[in-house]
Amino acid sequence: RTQEQHDTHITLKLVIFEFVNTFLALFYTGIYLQDLKALKSQLFTTLLVQQVVNQFQEVFIPFFLQKPSSVKFVNKVTRKLGIQDKPKVREVQGITVLSESDPQGEQVLKNISGNHLESLHDDFMELWLQFGHVFLFLSVYPLAALLALINNITEMWADRYKLCRLSSKPRPMCIRDIGAWYSAFRLTGMLSIVSNCWLLSLDLYGQPACASLSSSDLQWFLLWVTVEHGLFAIFLGLDALISDVPAKVKLQMDRANLHFKKKVLKDKLD
Repeated sequence: RTQEQHDTHITLKLVIFEFVNTFLALFYTGIYLQDLKALKSQLFTTLLVQQVVNQFQEVFIPFFLQKPSSVKFVNKVTRKLGIQDKPKVREVQGITVLSESDPQGEQVLKNISGNHLESLHDDFMELWLQFGHVFLFLSVYPLAALLALINNITEMWADRYKLCRLSSKPRPMCIRDIGAWYSAFRLTGMLSIVSNCWLLSLDLYGQPACASLSSSDLQWFLLWVTVEHGLFAIFLGLDALISDVPAKVKLQMDRANLHFKKKVLKDKLD
């Protein structure tokens, strides 16, 4: 299996697990129990607690762990447990070993001791969960968008501090796109059309302002099915009309592909 297939399978498992673990209870409360007040309360509590916990885990815990006193304590504990890795001493002719207090090696030691960024699955999962909380239940709790905006502003500053001060230099990787996460966001957006139409039908059912729209439950149901299909048509139409890649970028990509194909063909003929 290639690395791309491996990441796709991991993404699929994470999305299914988190969808069942996070959103299933909210759908049960809002659609099956039809308790919209409890749904709003759960959304507010989930978003607030999730934002506070994520900021604490990503910034404050690594910040305190990299304090000199914390580093000394961790080194002391690992030394007593016998699990501390000792650096290998290599004698290379013509190269002198720098001491730990040397300013030339300070940046290197800081980079080695920082948190290693292995993958972006946690960051994409955080964004996808926030996207789901906002869009899947936007019709009954619009305040979720404001909470997400505040979280993204604070997250921007926290990530900048984490990447520049607490993490080691990330290893550059060459990838085509965000992989299966694009499909996860796209399917969540399509599911949000169904969920919002359903929740709106429950919220507006029986209100005097909407009494003239239908005279029976069947007409009310067919009305919202029509609205849902219309929104799906708009969604698919915009997706087909507006390309993900700008025309100028697509033209340059096609030129680059044609250039490399001609280069490969020329090398084969030579």
